[in-house]
Amino acid sequence: MSRVGGYVLDLYCDNNYCIQKGEQFQFVAHTLGRAVRQARREGWITSEKRDLCPSCAPIARQIPMPNREEVW
Repeated sequence: MSRVGGYVLDLYCDNNYCIQKGEQFQFVAHTLGRAVRQARREGWITSEKRDLCPSCAPIARQIPMPNREEVW
């Protein structure tokens, strides 16, 4: 008996000013890890809190993240 499996990762850019806001990008792989790896290879920044498309990712990489002490 054969088994079939797969994972579909749907990503939307979380940047409010993105020109692709609302567009769905889909990555298909055997596992979640492979789907995330595929998205990151195409330029996506993915995390538990936000997802940024390839056009917004370079901007986010240039902005320094505040230290935890500065936020609190």
